[in-house]
Amino acid sequence: MPKDSTRLPTLLAALLLTLGLAACLPSGNGLLGQGPMPPVLTRQGEQLPWPAFVARLRPQRAVFVGEVHVRYDHHLVQLAVLKALHGQDPALAVGLEWFQRPYQQALDDWVAGRIDEAEMLHRTQYFERWRYDYRLVRPILRWARERGVPLVALRPASELSDAVSRHGLAGLSPAQRARLPTEIHPADPAYRADLQATFEHHAQNRGGLKRFLEVQRVWDETMAEAAADYLRRHPGRRMALLIGFGHMADGHGVPADLKRHLAIPTTTVMGNAERARGRVDYLVLNRPATLPPTGLLGAFLDTGDGQVAISGFSPGSAAPKAGLRKGDRILAIDDRPVRHFADLKLALLERQPGERVRVTVRRGEGTAARTLTVAVPLVAAPREED
Repeated sequence: MPKDSTRLPTLLAALLLTLGLAACLPSGNGLLGQGPMPPVLTRQGEQLPWPAFVARLRPQRAVFVGEVHVRYDHHLVQLAVLKALHGQDPALAVGLEWFQRPYQQALDDWVAGRIDEAEMLHRTQYFERWRYDYRLVRPILRWARERGVPLVALRPASELSDAVSRHGLAGLSPAQRARLPTEIHPADPAYRADLQATFEHHAQNRGGLKRFLEVQRVWDETMAEAAADYLRRHPGRRMALLIGFGHMADGHGVPADLKRHLAIPTTTVMGNAERARGRVDYLVLNRPATLPPTGLLGAFLDTGDGQVAISGFSPGSAAPKAGLRKGDRILAIDDRPVRHFADLKLALLERQPGERVRVTVRRGEGTAARTLTVAVPLVAAPREED
């Protein structure tokens, strides 16, 4: 389902400074060379060993590998499938729901090695526009860069989906409508029933069911169009599309939309989830895996005007007691320069709750401004919900 219609406002969600440990693989998960690979269940109930499942992927030009966005084990399944596809044929591209189409150039520059990780995250506005724990997807992005595998941004810009949510498709300006696919097909009855159930589950959705359905279809059609455009331009490649389960369940949404663009063989794969059983072509019977608890600085930030400044503190934050104040501009974390929000996030990515970090700030204005460094203990962050 469209994330921007249900997540916390960007300022709150992006500025809580959700931190984390280095992306690490749980031992014995069997997905990435640490033990036997898990079996795979077909939609018809047949159980396959991993090699037989991988062999069935060979003729597929588009492989949808779904996810529940906060499930680390689902992202491990995605990486395992990517490695299998790449092993069959390195002419592979990866389509990502996590990034919006206007920021494709930043992904190209990242894969080509022209920019570093912090710059890629800054230019794609990952922390403002996707906001899920970056540790979940970091192994996939680094794997792609190391092998030169193209990454394709699939999602429409938030500004467009927000406009559809507020005004509906009929209320868009000509300029806005021109940035969307030419046709936005309505959901078929079965898909519509699924989406209506999702809508009713999330009571905070505003704009009514009609606009919710339009937003979902804008997401689906845009992602399908982005994939189709890439595959047409690169006839020698196939694509793995990493998208939310709700956009591909039962072959509805993006898989069906892609088939309208291109007559190519496609299939759907998902990491283990009860709600996906019987609703994808292949269900990987992996064991659950989670990341270690994350920490947070406990500060709200103002990231405008080319700076990272503290605008307030969350309840229970240890930062004020350590000496930070509202209005302080953060210059460095443990001597690592902070140019923008992505720098700060990466500087704290490997930190655990209870650790102390040295935060260098600039306080005051003009000749009265001074620079000081304080040690701030990190506190536990709330966990994402499934």
